[in-house]
Amino acid sequence: MLALWLAGEGGCDAGAGNGPPPSGQAGAGGCPTGPQAQFVLHVTAEDGPVPADTSLRVKWSVGEEPEFLLSDPTTWKTLEDGSNLVCQVDADAGLPPGGLDELVCELWTSGATEVEVSATGYGTDKRTLMPEQIEGCDGPIPADVPIELVRALDGGAGE
Repeated sequence: MLALWLAGEGGCDAGAGNGPPPSGQAGAGGCPTGPQAQFVLHVTAEDGPVPADTSLRVKWSVGEEPEFLLSDPTTWKTLEDGSNLVCQVDADAGLPPGGLDELVCELWTSGATEVEVSATGYGTDKRTLMPEQIEGCDGPIPADVPIELVRALDGGAGE
């Protein structure tokens, strides 16, 4: 089930004036004006390109999304595939030579969302993301989430 929050059924308080939105298009007061990913992950590695074996796992109220593996294009899904975890990679082109400096993934979820990012030799980053609210908006606003993979002290598998 694709969970989208659609703005426009009540709009925003035009006088809210709470500054610019964190990402994407926005209406008055930073409120979303249409469907947008709830969270946009920006995954980087502290010492170079994002590791080819990077994996993302996402759980939210509807259940667990299929795991995304950067090294496995068969796991690279789109909204049209029914996935709520959509990373900006091109399945036809594959990974560029030298890898990716940043892996950007959209989470089309609602409510609290558990995210786990791991790669061999790096510590696992596991966190629960909570939707952000702006006074005057009818619902949550999209949020950019930076995640930096940091080398594991023991040089372990990152799990």
